[in-house]
Amino acid sequence: MSHPITESVLNRIAEGLSGATCEAWVEHRLGKQLWSKQREIAESVRENRYTAVPSCHGAGKSQLAAWIALWWANAHPVGEAFVVTAAPTQAQIEGVVWRYIGQAHAAAQLPGRVIQGSVPALRAANGEMVAWGRKPADFADPAMAMQAFQGIHARYVLVVLDEACGIPAWLWDATDTLVVNDHSRVLAIGNPDSPAARFEKVCRPGSGWNVIPIGAEDTPNFTGERVAPEVADTLISQRWVGERERRWGRESALFTSKVLGRFPDGRASPRSVWRAGSHGRATSGDAALSSIEKHPPLPERNPLQSPSRAKPVPQNAAATRPTQRRRSP
Repeated sequence: MSHPITESVLNRIAEGLSGATCEAWVEHRLGKQLWSKQREIAESVRENRYTAVPSCHGAGKSQLAAWIALWWANAHPVGEAFVVTAAPTQAQIEGVVWRYIGQAHAAAQLPGRVIQGSVPALRAANGEMVAWGRKPADFADPAMAMQAFQGIHARYVLVVLDEACGIPAWLWDATDTLVVNDHSRVLAIGNPDSPAARFEKVCRPGSGWNVIPIGAEDTPNFTGERVAPEVADTLISQRWVGERERRWGRESALFTSKVLGRFPDGRASPRSVWRAGSHGRATSGDAALSSIEKHPPLPERNPLQSPSRAKPVPQNAAATRPTQRRRSP
């Protein structure tokens, strides 16, 4: 349901104070629009202490995590909020989330400055550090990680775990020492590659986490949701899924994780499964799993094209009109 953005919310956005939703902040400060799954994730971080996103490849999850981190740091008064991001390797820390953070910070001319490097950081205009990125190799042992994390105190703490399947168990435990009050949040995102990872456990029903799985069938190039052409061009495509089906096979662990957004053993993210031959529509549950073998390999066609149409439709044809977005008061 859409709501008008009131003058008070616009004022809070302009001032960078708390109260503005992530969706409104991204629109008015970054000049971007969130699509439906991104809005769901952003709202979950606002409303839930723990949010887990097991996702297919190419769903824009790391870019969204960067925007959420910037929103969190800018939507609270300096000194009251802190963001910690973690990823398994230096390349993932510096080259993924913090690259997006740097790009968005510069494009929007946000206050403060982003410092890249082995320990990337965001400093407010007054020089105070309000966010940093760490990796497991930064700590000699789990005890050192606990001590480093326990030194972070703020009223509003956000921890972002990118590529969460590669985060070791002790770093998950260290994360728990940071979110000790009701205002703090954890966002864990990544491909559901390993059923042995802690990420798989938090994605199970009853884990206490709000789990938002994303499969290829949930993304705009499959649902027909209207997004800007430059957004659609960066998301998982019908052609890529068809290539992966032929090269990996529909029953492979890679296809299950990278396309369906499910852990290979099927215990987590069971909500929806993309069915070959369904023309971009999704079917859910065990019936969908059993139906996969009944359909021929994916044709190389646009997911937004009706099978009755003879004339091909460009992938971004649906992006010619503005996204219908939800507004929050």
